[in-house]
Amino acid sequence: MQLTQPPRAPARMKSSMKADAIAVCASLRVMDVVDVDTVNETFTITCELLLNWQAPASESLHGENGLVEGLDRRDKDWRPEWWPSWEVFGLSGDLESVRREYWTTKEEEGKHRCSMSTTFTAKIVEKMDLEEFPFDVEDLTVNVRLAHDISEAYFVKFADEERYPLVEMRDADVSLSEYFPYPDIPYNFKLTKKRARGEDRSTILLQINMVRSQRYYFFNIIAIMLLLSTSMVCSWSMDPAGLDVQGSRVNFDLNLILAAIAFKFVLSGMLPHVSYMTTLDAYVFACFLMLFCVMFWHALQGAFPRLSEDDADKWSLAVSVVIWFLVNVRFGFYAVKSIGIRRKEIEAQCSSHDVFTGESLRGLRIKKNRSERLLDWALGGGGKND
Repeated sequence: MQLTQPPRAPARMKSSMKADAIAVCASLRVMDVVDVDTVNETFTITCELLLNWQAPASESLHGENGLVEGLDRRDKDWRPEWWPSWEVFGLSGDLESVRREYWTTKEEEGKHRCSMSTTFTAKIVEKMDLEEFPFDVEDLTVNVRLAHDISEAYFVKFADEERYPLVEMRDADVSLSEYFPYPDIPYNFKLTKKRARGEDRSTILLQINMVRSQRYYFFNIIAIMLLLSTSMVCSWSMDPAGLDVQGSRVNFDLNLILAAIAFKFVLSGMLPHVSYMTTLDAYVFACFLMLFCVMFWHALQGAFPRLSEDDADKWSLAVSVVIWFLVNVRFGFYAVKSIGIRRKEIEAQCSSHDVFTGESLRGLRIKKNRSERLLDWALGGGGKND
């Protein structure tokens, strides 16, 4: 692993560094996005972190553990006297399936460089933005930082960035059942510093942008709630005066409300307890509001017989249908608008990052289904197959 030019630190870090601070070349390769758990607000990821640094002057590179004649690697049990300690911020538990390997290489100038490769699986806590659920785009953040102050050691990019990029994800397996990568910007990253325990620490910040596949929620919740609430118009075919008879309008409306409550319980198990209303919550609430309004109207018809006359009954049906139609049209526009706002937020977050915009991820959905093409068209994307 030969460096063709000395690595350089980002300008924002130089003011904090000492002359003897160790530059640690870093390359983070994402191998697999294992899972995204919406309810517990966590995601699991498998990565390989490759670190390379010049051996300190005090490092013993001779004797029993010296380089084997003609080879540039040491025995597999060899450990350097000093190596950079690092951590993944926001872990839920400890790193799993950790496998480390150390080796050294000798440069032409006679100096030695040490390398450390670590493969690990991390379960990371992520506060998810669920206001647009189920039309949300989640920015999963991986924060790898050195456990040393920036005056002692700091991350830099490899000189050969084509071979060892700071972050590599193009071969990652991101084929999840509920999410797929955001086609425009699957991931973005930057090299920065973060304050931790009173120290400035060099940090690799990776943001993986994942779009929720809303088809399941559309057909299993939104469509069912739409049909369930729309069936309220069937109650107008019943005798409005028969309030105490099985099958009357009020009894029919109450049955619809009980069915809607059952769906509300299903929805509550899909999300963590959040302090705001999601897009799906707003629609379910609108369904409840409409059903209760219809039930109260039918109760008034029983209390005031004049409201049950033919003309008044027909007008109430027409007004209910028009209002319900407008509510659903408004929800459709609201959903599309909220998706567009969230995606603009994601793109704004990427303005200060190194952005990957290619579409060669193994798990990236290339051919979009009809509903996704329609959504792209509504957002101005033209509805093309990517």
